[in-house]
Amino acid sequence: MTALNGITWRTVSVADRAGAVRSLLAEGHAFHMCFAEQGMNGIDLIYLFTQPDGGLLAVRAPLGGVHEVESLVEHLPALHWDEREIQDMYGVRFTGHPDPRPLLLPDEYQGPPPLAPRQARAVREPWRPHSLRQHGLVEVPVGPVHAGIIESGHFLFTTVGETILQLDARLFWNHRGIEANLAGRSIEDALRIVERTCGSCSATHQEAFSQAVEAIAGMEVATTTLALRAAILELERIYNHLNDLGQLATGVALSILAQQGMRLKERALRLQGAAFGHRYLFGAIRPGQVRQPSDLPALVKGLASLRDDSAAWAERLFANAGFRDRLSGTGRVAKDAARSLGAVGPVARASGIAADVRSDRPYGAYRSLRLSAQTKAAGDAFARAEIRRLELAESFSLVLALLQTGAEGSRQDPLPADISGAAAAIVESPRGAETQFLRLSSGRIERMHLRSASFANWPLIMVASADNPIGDFPLINKSFELCYACCDR
Repeated sequence: MTALNGITWRTVSVADRAGAVRSLLAEGHAFHMCFAEQGMNGIDLIYLFTQPDGGLLAVRAPLGGVHEVESLVEHLPALHWDEREIQDMYGVRFTGHPDPRPLLLPDEYQGPPPLAPRQARAVREPWRPHSLRQHGLVEVPVGPVHAGIIESGHFLFTTVGETILQLDARLFWNHRGIEANLAGRSIEDALRIVERTCGSCSATHQEAFSQAVEAIAGMEVATTTLALRAAILELERIYNHLNDLGQLATGVALSILAQQGMRLKERALRLQGAAFGHRYLFGAIRPGQVRQPSDLPALVKGLASLRDDSAAWAERLFANAGFRDRLSGTGRVAKDAARSLGAVGPVARASGIAADVRSDRPYGAYRSLRLSAQTKAAGDAFARAEIRRLELAESFSLVLALLQTGAEGSRQDPLPADISGAAAAIVESPRGAETQFLRLSSGRIERMHLRSASFANWPLIMVASADNPIGDFPLINKSFELCYACCDR
């Protein structure tokens, strides 16, 4: 084993992958993502874990000239989308995968795997929906174009009466090829793309990318800079949680409370725009640097007012009997299912799993805050709402304290030129853990892979929907409130 830039690397043979993964899981390692890259003699599979002591472990399995390997989903169910993504982008077939359908590429695509252009054209089967096809069952297709102003997603419900027996979802309709587009770009050019992967998680994308660059460069970032960056991440959490709770109010037809929630979110966005130059915080975080708020006293005053109004609004929302009744017991995800499929963020915490990167593997200013993950046991839509309400109050307290720490003015450290190496970063977004792997060569992007919280949590919506009335699906979906764009990268 070798250690480099905060990652311990271990190489195993293709035949030993399953045993290595089983051993790591038994030892308490936590899986974060699997991806592929071009190695010295072909494609390498890389599995990234957090070690029990908080360090990162990358297990590399060189495939050489092999393009068909055993699926490890049986041993690690959270891998199921990762393997399908590698199949599409690199042409590696995973035998024994329970759902080997294409994940990213459209049916009409006939070219080579996009990230392995030197490989011969892949043989691909068309995507076909999973269908029960039994007498008395009804199939209800929805999307990919929707009546609302949302992104593309196709949902096929199989129902008996009003009850959902099975949900088959197909996303990735607007896949943008971001990872291929980043290859060869400078760090600054790449960051302008990475931060636009998804507007709702922009600060998280910037922070994870910057942490990876800083690890490669061996940079020590100033304490005041770290405090202000954490404050920006908490601001992002605040407006997302206000949005998510407001969307739940919409889902139960509480129009006035819903509009009040959207008004609070708008106030948060305007505060961010006035303080940092962009409503969605684009350009706020850079390696070794952070954007200073233009008027700190005004930002603090506005946040204090927003905190009080948000707390009063949340009190009215959660006191509403219709809100509680519609969400309680709806879209339940059992703890075992959440753990098996790798749930993260509020979805995991609402099912009783105390998973929060800010406390599990603290970074930056979070190292000195000693946070504890908020959890609920019910695993239903109401529990997911309760987690957001608790975190909303906590984030207001955190951001006001962090802004005072960063008020002294942060040192802006220049980025060394022509840095090379590989590193990974894990950051807690409003939806959960986001993991980024970055490999640089002479200051240019060689490989970047992003696994968002939404990528991890989308499959859980299929679990949550089973045995619920089809009319409750919009409410279940809103209780997750995941990004399409973070998947369509």
